[in-house]
Amino acid sequence: MSHIHSEKEFKPKYEEILLDLIPNFHDEVVALQTTFAQQIEQGNKVKPMLIVFDSNNRKPLVAFSRDSHPDVQDDFYVSVSELLFVVPTVQPKVFILVVDRNSNKYFDTEKVYPFVYQNSTVAFVVSNDTAIAVEIEYNYIDNKVIWTDNINYFQIAEIKDIFVEMLFVYSHIDEPPIKYTEILSYLYDNGVIPMIVDELSDANQVFVLSKGVYTT
Repeated sequence: MSHIHSEKEFKPKYEEILLDLIPNFHDEVVALQTTFAQQIEQGNKVKPMLIVFDSNNRKPLVAFSRDSHPDVQDDFYVSVSELLFVVPTVQPKVFILVVDRNSNKYFDTEKVYPFVYQNSTVAFVVSNDTAIAVEIEYNYIDNKVIWTDNINYFQIAEIKDIFVEMLFVYSHIDEPPIKYTEILSYLYDNGVIPMIVDELSDANQVFVLSKGVYTT
């Protein structure tokens, strides 16, 4: 299977798929652009971010990965893997993992992804039967992030990379060995700040979690 890029004839198809999965997808893009731009402009390393949606399109939580050792590639992947373990405990309709390419030097070291922009943030949108990467271009001028209108879409199912493998593994675990609150506690104790977004989401209602930072 060849990788499909965002040529004009394919772009509407990808947008249709994404909007079917996440009706307010464009709003989510604007939100992550705002968050990432603030961190980049402040000179912070932008860590991978997880956004989860339940069957009612509610967001149980949003969280960035913990700090990983700057000189240990394996620790970068472990930090992402720990974050992704939230996914099977929620059994979401869809989730998004967002990565800023310039902030994460151990991401795509083998250059296996068909990226087309020099500066970009990538949103991996994954469900049981969908796996699409959305590359969003920006320019960095005079310490300011300026988002362009350029977006590149492509499928990731056939890309051979540990990142893709993790996305597929964690999206297909039917019976996680731990509970939602147990992985949240683990993440918090290890430097992650899980942000509970919607109290009415399925997972949060089950465990009666209130909006705000989850703490142990």
